[in-house]
Amino acid sequence: MHERQLPYKQIGNQELTVGRSSKAVTVGPAGRLNDYVPFYFCSRSVMLYQIQTGRVPTYLDGQEPIIHLASSVETIVQHGLKYVFTDSHAKTNMAAQYSDVSALDQLDWDIIQSKDFQNRPDQPDRTQRKMAEFLVHSFVPWDCIRFIGVYSQRWKDECDELLAKHQLGTTVAVRSGWYF
Repeated sequence: MHERQLPYKQIGNQELTVGRSSKAVTVGPAGRLNDYVPFYFCSRSVMLYQIQTGRVPTYLDGQEPIIHLASSVETIVQHGLKYVFTDSHAKTNMAAQYSDVSALDQLDWDIIQSKDFQNRPDQPDRTQRKMAEFLVHSFVPWDCIRFIGVYSQRWKDECDELLAKHQLGTTVAVRSGWYF
């Protein structure tokens, strides 16, 4: 985005974002995390919680303007895109990396789908496992975006207007439950 001089506002924790440029991907097309477009498997992400609770000092606009671009593993595979996925936050050293969808059963789906992601004595890595990532190498074409989830009707209307302007028929729906 910087190279193309597109408007960009960093919404993630800067330390984590910068660290992704040096974290190796050792399976699939390999490279570094920054070579990939990241998707979470969950809604109500830990990242949004950090934003809502004011723990991202470089981003102070709240969670309402943030939209969710949703795809699916099946769509990415059908389009022949290269991908990897992790069983926890990709930046952590504990994250296992996979490049075969048959390994999706290695993810902790109960935690990923849970609204409770607080670490516990018997699950000290619960927060990290909630943030399992699906990483698409290089680029995701727009026709892989199946759905846009937004905070409120205001943001749905804005997205619908922008999509119509560019003749894109992507479905937009209010998903306030995806936010805090």
